[in-house]
Amino acid sequence: MEIIRSITETDTYRRDTWMLSTRLFVDQQYSQDARAMALEINGVCVAVGTMRLPQLHDSHYAVQIASIPGEESGAAVRLLVHLMSLRNLDRPVIARGFLASAQLATMETLGARTIQMVPPSSIRTRERHILRRDPHVVTASSVDVETLKQGLTKMYL
Repeated sequence: MEIIRSITETDTYRRDTWMLSTRLFVDQQYSQDARAMALEINGVCVAVGTMRLPQLHDSHYAVQIASIPGEESGAAVRLLVHLMSLRNLDRPVIARGFLASAQLATMETLGARTIQMVPPSSIRTRERHILRRDPHVVTASSVDVETLKQGLTKMYL
């Protein structure tokens, strides 16, 4: 049996390793737009997710999803769809993730649009081929300040 339920205070203390990439909080702890949910299958938590309006950029909801490694990806998708149904405002959702991370891959599967590419803090040399290349990406030092400002503005619009 599958249920989606609110994250409780107990959940924020009892955390499995796979949950550590997601900052959990009690559902609606900060505001009515700060949602935190868990998806359980047969009494076992297989995915957790949060959604909130960032204080600085409230033009979108920020979403984080984590699921048990090897768990069928449908659990993360169902949790995301449920979180999106809880939005009080008609705003798009965004998610952060490092290149080649499972979280980013899940979001891209759902049609997410990358707005800023951040390489992982470290990567094994033999895995360097998995980083995406973009012909429009150049080093900041290779352009003037005005071009850099225009590029950053375009990236977020």
